[in-house]
Amino acid sequence: MKVEEIKKQFEKDLVHASSNQEVEAIRVAYLGRKSKVTDILKNIAKLSVDEKKTVGAEANKLKLEIDSALTEKLNQISAKSTKKPIDISEPGTKYPVGHMHPLTQFIQKSIDVFKSIGFEVYQSPEVDTAYYNFDTLNVPKDHPARDSFDTFYIEDGRDISDDNKLLLRTHTTNSDVRYMETHKPPVRIIIPGKCYRHDTLDASHEATFYQMDGLVIGEGICITDLLGTLRYFAQEIFGKDVKTRARPHFYPFTEPSIDLDISCVLCKGKGCPVCKRSGWLEVMPCGMVHPNVLKKMGVDPEKYSGYAFGFGIERLMMLYYGINDIRLGYSSDLRFLEQF
Repeated sequence: MKVEEIKKQFEKDLVHASSNQEVEAIRVAYLGRKSKVTDILKNIAKLSVDEKKTVGAEANKLKLEIDSALTEKLNQISAKSTKKPIDISEPGTKYPVGHMHPLTQFIQKSIDVFKSIGFEVYQSPEVDTAYYNFDTLNVPKDHPARDSFDTFYIEDGRDISDDNKLLLRTHTTNSDVRYMETHKPPVRIIIPGKCYRHDTLDASHEATFYQMDGLVIGEGICITDLLGTLRYFAQEIFGKDVKTRARPHFYPFTEPSIDLDISCVLCKGKGCPVCKRSGWLEVMPCGMVHPNVLKKMGVDPEKYSGYAFGFGIERLMMLYYGINDIRLGYSSDLRFLEQF
């Protein structure tokens, strides 16, 4: 019988072996003194020189393969015999289950609040042009925000002053004019997303962060609509006892511009180190959309008005969960994440 035929027959016989005795019988049949493999090795002397080399090598290789297969089969039989029967009355093994990151949870909670009062979610590109990120928002070419020390620019061969220069958006406000190019008033949208700025990393700053912008445009929109919307949002997130106040500020894309503060959620307005003993926390830049920006949107500022707002999601998340270091949200530390 040829070596290949012996190998195939051995494999068929081994499959049906289910006990140590059956495996031993197969071993004797194929590797014993009167076995098929032994017969081949005994008759090698009768072959020519070339045949001796070929058949001898194949027979020895088969002998090693059979020995290895027999050992593996014995191990399998042993494992089955020592395996404990399953007790279906025992409680099952509990495996750890993942969950949403606290930042993702807070983003979704914020979106749900705005959706409840008619806002739609709009997504815009993180890589954009200087035109949408700056020019359309009344930020001139000599504005400090356009400096490379504040903005991440992409090497695309264009000069930093070129309107088509590519960059990583510094705010989700880059979406406002882009959205209005394909939509007409009235509009009511929020734009959550990731932003990028040259910032020194510390307990309250990250170079990569999330922001949520809002834009409302329609007829008869006034500043009280803005303040009422943001007060509603603050109280839905932090509780009905939270108070809000508006302070004048300057932002190039709104006029008038406002900084909206909320009463400190940690000390309840009494004063603490987090609010610098003032009892107030600055959380939301906002204001009425500047007429120049409305014109860039193709909207008639004589007929329509609107308001815009934006806030850093990480900052509000820190207040919501009582976190004192923004870097914890990006640490992937399970000791931190498992608390949420």
